[in-house]
Amino acid sequence: MPHGQWEFGHSGAIWLHASSDTLIGIIYYSISFMLIYFVCQGQNVHFKWIFWILGAFIVSCGTTHLIEVWTLWYPAYWVLVSIKAITAIVSIFTALALYPLIPQLLALPPVQLKSTPQNLESEITEYQSTEIALQKSENNYQGRVEDQTELICRFEPDGILTFVNHVYCPYFDKTPEELIGISFDQFLPGFEEVRLQNLLETLTVTKPVIAHEHLARMPNGEQIWHEWTNRAIFDEHNNLVEYQVLGRDITAIRESERRFQAVFNQTFQFISLLKPDGTILEANQTFLEFTGVKHEDIVGKAFYQYQWWLAIDDEQNQKDIETKHRIAQAQIREAIAKTLQGECMRYEMMVIGKDKQVITLDFSLKSIYNEFGQV
Repeated sequence: MPHGQWEFGHSGAIWLHASSDTLIGIIYYSISFMLIYFVCQGQNVHFKWIFWILGAFIVSCGTTHLIEVWTLWYPAYWVLVSIKAITAIVSIFTALALYPLIPQLLALPPVQLKSTPQNLESEITEYQSTEIALQKSENNYQGRVEDQTELICRFEPDGILTFVNHVYCPYFDKTPEELIGISFDQFLPGFEEVRLQNLLETLTVTKPVIAHEHLARMPNGEQIWHEWTNRAIFDEHNNLVEYQVLGRDITAIRESERRFQAVFNQTFQFISLLKPDGTILEANQTFLEFTGVKHEDIVGKAFYQYQWWLAIDDEQNQKDIETKHRIAQAQIREAIAKTLQGECMRYEMMVIGKDKQVITLDFSLKSIYNEFGQV
């Protein structure tokens, strides 16, 4: 018999019974859904399985209360007792599961709340110290950059300038405001712009630096030579962020080299420049044309190793070509060693040309010293 009939004449009690059980059932279901959401979204939740068991227990309890409301008007008592039996089984299982878990839960380390006043004050102090250190580091970096006598700038991968130092601005007769935000490429002739872009594309995380020389176009139309060291800057994900470049004007050096090469290559004498160990640095055009060798084939090689050097023949004791070459090789080595000691060596030497022509040279060797007195 439904409870509604059994409590006939007590309608207030019936509706209080129904509303209370309904509200309890809804609350039980809400708690279960919140537990499930917590378990699914939590990153560091320990013993997740116990939350599922507790959720099942609470759902079964809520279902019991909702069935109680149903039986007020419909006599579904077997359903009610079945749900209660299931709830009893789940309750027993939950209690048995919780009992051995209590010591493990008590052994968990306490959670350190970051929002305590002491921790918050410590974090603020640490943040302020870090900010001051970063500002100091930025000021030091800015000072070092501004103290440089070289041209320094930074630009994005598309060439837009983001920084220029105090040397860069007057050099191009511009203010920082006029330069920041414009393309770095505007100071390059078209062919140099393409060449620079190709060079920059070769930079990687493992090889972020490359040096090169190029022509630059000044605001007055003059073209000058620059030497640049380009560094690619990457972020923590190895994505290219920008380039930082350091440059200097080498127009005077280029002009000096041009004049030197003009004199060096137009003279009728054979001239070579050697390292202290006898390695060839340069050989003039007159020497190259007579011997028939290419510049790139002899630079970096030992001056005395080539077969075109021959010692002067002793008229009373003629020697074959191989012997005269070995003697000439030993003489040149000895001359280089004595020159390093400050002597100026001069004697006659024969040389074989590309057409097997043999001539006799007035061979001299002299050291050139740098500003530190080194050869």
